[in-house]
Amino acid sequence: MKTVHKTGHLFLLYLLGFQITLPAQPSATNPSMEAILASAWADSIYLQMKYDQVFLDQAKMDLPRMEELEFRTETQNFDPNRQEYALRLQLHSTKQIKAQAAIRAHQRQWQEFRQEAYLENLLYQRYQLLIALQRNQQWQTHYAAEQALLNDHKQIIEHQLNQEGEAALAKLLRWEDKQASLREKQRRLAQERHLLQQQLSDCLPSTSSLSPNWASFPDLADLQARASEWPSPLLSKDQQRRRLETEEIALEMAEEQAEQRNLLNFIQLRYTGDNDPIFRDRLTLGAGIRLPFRNSNQVKMQYLELERREEERKEQQQQQEETRDWAQLQQRWQAQVELYQQAIEEVQRFEQNYTPQHLINIGVQDAEVILQAQEGLLKRRAQALRYEAEALEQFIDLLLLSGRMTARPYRNWLTNIPLVGVK
Repeated sequence: MKTVHKTGHLFLLYLLGFQITLPAQPSATNPSMEAILASAWADSIYLQMKYDQVFLDQAKMDLPRMEELEFRTETQNFDPNRQEYALRLQLHSTKQIKAQAAIRAHQRQWQEFRQEAYLENLLYQRYQLLIALQRNQQWQTHYAAEQALLNDHKQIIEHQLNQEGEAALAKLLRWEDKQASLREKQRRLAQERHLLQQQLSDCLPSTSSLSPNWASFPDLADLQARASEWPSPLLSKDQQRRRLETEEIALEMAEEQAEQRNLLNFIQLRYTGDNDPIFRDRLTLGAGIRLPFRNSNQVKMQYLELERREEERKEQQQQQEETRDWAQLQQRWQAQVELYQQAIEEVQRFEQNYTPQHLINIGVQDAEVILQAQEGLLKRRAQALRYEAEALEQFIDLLLLSGRMTARPYRNWLTNIPLVGVK
């Protein structure tokens, strides 16, 4: 009579819970998720952009009132006694100075926007890295459980070879196929782990040989509650870019208009030497007045106006598209969370009905039947892992589209823990 075969120790540990992690124990030297995210502020390119911002803030770049001082001299009939000298001072109007000041302020806004956009990209990459590391650890645990199950199954088949002959040999061949498939998955997982470790080393060079501790990694219920607090997205980076481009065209139009309305072109002081004893020295003061024709810059202004309207239309279109994308992404996120919850419920139902002890209690004596039930449980857990990974990726996309990834105060949106020491 067949007896129930005892399963491996690692497999029994896996049966105790769904999210057992391998292999590192919590350690003070392991990088936290917050440390990985905070490393974005130490990026060399981001720091250089911060230095450029300081230079832009401190540099004296306002338009001066006086543009240039021009000196002219002329000799009439090649007579040195009839020499003329002139000083011409060209000026900027108050409107020109104000228009240029507005342009400089807009350039500072552009610089700040580029910093925030670059920082957002750095954080997005690090969030993806966190999720990938978490997923890699979960699959390590899962494949270890599959390997333990295969080892137990092989022992049963080897025991059956003397009794069942070719039937047991056929089982062994099928086992070899499963083992080869699992080894291929484990090799790919190891390669992915190596690449992820390199990415982690790029973020935190001192932790290149360490494994992060994900004891505080949130479940989807926490993330679902957090996402429910976002009824509508903030101004996204794409919308901010469109708005800045529209404002830039409006400022260019204002600068053009200020230049056209600068009627006082220059002030001139002229000295003329003469042989006439009565009017030997003559000193005159003059000014240059510009009277531009009304339509002199009309074509350029019309082109700028058309460009401004086009940018406004694109900005409105961008806002409508992002509003639609936001609603669709929220629906997909909710649907993915529901799929994960249903998968977990299926795991719990299957585990409750087909535990090894329960099968033994109802009279099942075939060890292969018990292992087959545990194989079905692993398949259901694998599906739940896939749903969870997709839901986490969609949460990061939702966070990105919401415009809150770089919202102050800075925080880890997965755990809602503030990022200390960054600004």
